[in-house]
Amino acid sequence: MIFSTEDTTASTKTTWETVGFVIKNNIVGKTEDTRSGKYSIIWMSEGKKSEEVDGKITNVYFEFKTDKIRQKLNCKDGETIYLNGIFRVLKNGKPIDNKLYYKYQGEGGISTAQSWRNPYDFWDRFNIPVTYESPDQAVKVEFRMADTNLKIADDIELGEYKVGSQCDLDANNAKIGSKNKGIHIPKSISFGGKDYLIYRHYYYDNDKPSKKFVDKKVSIYDKNYKSKIQSLQSIQAEVTDHGTTIVYMFKSKSTEQEDSEHTESISESLEIPEPTGVIGADDRGNEAFTVEDGIPTTEHLYSNVFTSQFLTTYKFTRTFGTKYYTVNVTRNFILTWDEESKDGRKKEKSKTVPLSMSYQIPREYSYWELKRLGVYGLDMANVENYALPNGKAILTPYNYMPPTVVCSYSNAENDHIIEPKPKDVKLEDISINGGDQEPSIDDSYVSGWEALAKKEVKQILVKNDNLTINGITIMTNVKKEKKTDDPKDMPSGSDEIGENVLYLSNLAIDQNKTNGTYHSKGTVGYKAVTHINVKEANNLNYPIEDINDVVIHTPTVCDAYIENCDSYNQMISPDRTRFSLILGTRFSVQLLTTGQHRFINGYDYRDYAKYIAARQVCLPFDVYNGSSFIRANTWVDMSDIETFYLPTWVEEGKYTIQFRSISLNAEANGGMDRTQYLANTEIDNYVACDSIDVEVSGRIYGLNIYDISDYPTWQNVFRKNNSMQLTGFRYTVGTKNQDENSNGNQEKYTLPLINGSHPKYKNIGTLKTGYAVRFMLTTVGNMYGYNDYIRIKPTFYYVDYLGRNKKEVDVYYSESFLNNKHVMVKMGSELDKTNIKRLSLGEPYLSVPRKEIGDTATLLNILESKLLSLYRNVYTFTNIMIPENLRTFVGNENMLPSRSMPYEIEEKMLTQSVQNWYCEYYIPSEIHILPKDFNLTRYITENGPIDFKEDFWLENGYLLINFDIETIQNNERHLSYINKENAKFGYCNMWNREGYLYKKKDYKNNEFDFEDGDFVLYDVNKSAAKDYISSGTH
Repeated sequence: MIFSTEDTTASTKTTWETVGFVIKNNIVGKTEDTRSGKYSIIWMSEGKKSEEVDGKITNVYFEFKTDKIRQKLNCKDGETIYLNGIFRVLKNGKPIDNKLYYKYQGEGGISTAQSWRNPYDFWDRFNIPVTYESPDQAVKVEFRMADTNLKIADDIELGEYKVGSQCDLDANNAKIGSKNKGIHIPKSISFGGKDYLIYRHYYYDNDKPSKKFVDKKVSIYDKNYKSKIQSLQSIQAEVTDHGTTIVYMFKSKSTEQEDSEHTESISESLEIPEPTGVIGADDRGNEAFTVEDGIPTTEHLYSNVFTSQFLTTYKFTRTFGTKYYTVNVTRNFILTWDEESKDGRKKEKSKTVPLSMSYQIPREYSYWELKRLGVYGLDMANVENYALPNGKAILTPYNYMPPTVVCSYSNAENDHIIEPKPKDVKLEDISINGGDQEPSIDDSYVSGWEALAKKEVKQILVKNDNLTINGITIMTNVKKEKKTDDPKDMPSGSDEIGENVLYLSNLAIDQNKTNGTYHSKGTVGYKAVTHINVKEANNLNYPIEDINDVVIHTPTVCDAYIENCDSYNQMISPDRTRFSLILGTRFSVQLLTTGQHRFINGYDYRDYAKYIAARQVCLPFDVYNGSSFIRANTWVDMSDIETFYLPTWVEEGKYTIQFRSISLNAEANGGMDRTQYLANTEIDNYVACDSIDVEVSGRIYGLNIYDISDYPTWQNVFRKNNSMQLTGFRYTVGTKNQDENSNGNQEKYTLPLINGSHPKYKNIGTLKTGYAVRFMLTTVGNMYGYNDYIRIKPTFYYVDYLGRNKKEVDVYYSESFLNNKHVMVKMGSELDKTNIKRLSLGEPYLSVPRKEIGDTATLLNILESKLLSLYRNVYTFTNIMIPENLRTFVGNENMLPSRSMPYEIEEKMLTQSVQNWYCEYYIPSEIHILPKDFNLTRYITENGPIDFKEDFWLENGYLLINFDIETIQNNERHLSYINKENAKFGYCNMWNREGYLYKKKDYKNNEFDFEDGDFVLYDVNKSAAKDYISSGTH
């Protein structure tokens, strides 16, 4: 494709250049990004450009190949396509930055990028109409032999046609586009004294013969082969960008001995693989150079070979026939009759007559034998080219599993047939009375004897040979009556191996190698895994086709990435413009050597690792890399990806991480301070730099119940015998910890408890009203201030004993507080808000570990006794606020990768950075539940006093308490356990992260559906008051 533009010659030091074109099927608007919708891009470095200057007018000529354009836009011959310039701004001939401009005007538009003298000058670089002329390419048909891939008949030259035209071939005609041409696609070809049968077709682009399209095969031994021939003669192909070759493959039938009248066989000769290979520039899939065009010395090559996974040849023969077995059936007949004597009397006569009948009983048999089996696995490949080290590369299979073959076979009939051993039949004697005359024995007396004889002869038991390939049973030697199963289809090894099987990279081109074009060759080797009666050798080698030539023909980028840790972020108001980092966790930063550089041949967008001396990161906070401690604001060398641990003492807040990539020659040239954003596209710069904004936040996790005051029912679960000491048994949120690893707990021992959750009693689990649960949780971060606390908002729901009819409710209770007995107090009412529960860390049943108390007192520089005696208001039934007096500091060296404190950091910073919070909560013993917002006052006004027999009271079920847990830091809402709204955008819901079970079944198999935050179930019909004459809690 050739086109030209006319520009006004630049008259200032600030200029622009066209670095490429976006090509579209449609016209774009002046403010439209040309990359919207369907498009193709061509870069100037890919084509040819020439200029002619005539005074103030510059005529620019461009020439490009069209194959990529056609593939992206599916262009048709004669169609109008539109070119739109891609621009960059230059000052004094050098790029100002890496920014590219893809639209005419508006934000990011080239016309407003600078104060151009004539901004309208750019519009003629947009919507440049060009008529797409599809080139003509040749189409031909080849006939090849399977065994050698040699041609066995003359080619059919079909002529040249427009690229993209459809080719429809059948046995006698080729229709290409609108043209028809008579041809003949034979069913068979005689060559070298053999007949070859058609068995395969495909086509390929002449530029890449190894890539086959519409590849179809049919076994010439297929019983339905004749009916499938027509489908093999017909093919639908396309005229490709570099010309199309349509290939028909032919194969000869085996010359093995023909089957006899009592045998038939199925067989397949060894199919010759069609290996292909490539030599390319590392890294594969991201090649820095096109080696056919040129690659510098010191660069690295890879060699990649593709071939069939394995090869097979086989012959299975069915032997069948009929055998006859003789069975004799005998019986004694006692004949009796009366004879009249001379004196007129009757005299009884008798005699015994033996009768024997012989029967020939036929029994059919049929079984399969393995007559020939060759299975070859991939052995190695050898690729030769001068550019390779020592001129060659030996590729050994990687992650390749050779075919596995298990077989047992025999040609002896007695290994395949177990014949019956019939016995003669001796029937019981019978008597026949003939009356006045001697009886005779007619056929009726032997009726059924043949059936008895047949019954005596069992069917022949037959067995196949045994063959299993790759775990697939082809034949089995399981005994069958009369006829064995036919062999299953053999697994095909013709599928191409994966790209990593025969692959070798990092093959350095020695810097002393000579420039030039070097041809390639190679072979693929196969080695026999099984070799039974096979004429081919144990080791087979095949030439590799189409390995490309190699032409030997020598900057820095910094494009940093950071692992997205939003899934750990529990902040209620995160800064979504920043990346999340979480205290006490690991994060990874990535600084690739791949990026966009100058638009010259061999640069563009590619990997520049070869030219980078060091890549570094400067973290504005302390981190660990492995077990090594790194102080804040230290430049550290890194590879592609580095993982850091963010210690818990780092202050929460917003930070910026700096990155730089230092070119090989930077230090020698004093260029460490000559930096440029993303890439050193200006020649004077030696260091590319980048930065990433992050936000560091803490965590809240580990909610668990570690005591229930309903003693003795729960006493031995949570307390050691005759002791206040805890057993350590806990009910956790789920089966995972805060990092989604198993916490070792069974599903049974997770929140909320249902009947069946008790370790000992299967019908116990839900709580009785009036009893308290003691729970704790952990926070990480800046939660060590006086005004930092945990706020929990309980919400109440009713659910019946079957786990159904869940609804939000209002709870009324009766309890003594403020020196008075209060009846029917609505939770959340103003009166209820005065019913405040106070706690101290020294509450005996809170059982806070002594070490935590000691470490916390030491850090706060107060006596333990004073710490334990500090009482604070903690909760009402609708608002729990766990204050600083119920907090301990538990950060320790075991949390660090090094397991020891760095000398630069005060131990206090670590200790105070992780906090445990302790609390208890209960529901009063006497409660009454109503649907949410039920107006009880109005009901009483309209209907008179209540007696609790009304049908609106919710009974025979559970009070489900849901906890919404947040941290309050410096009087601001900070972290949320559920983080409901943000979780929709990928942020952390710790209930879910810790493996919360949203469905549970109690011991009666009633299923309960739970939601995040559902914490505990109280049985409405059971209470502490009913357990004790004098109620109380522990």
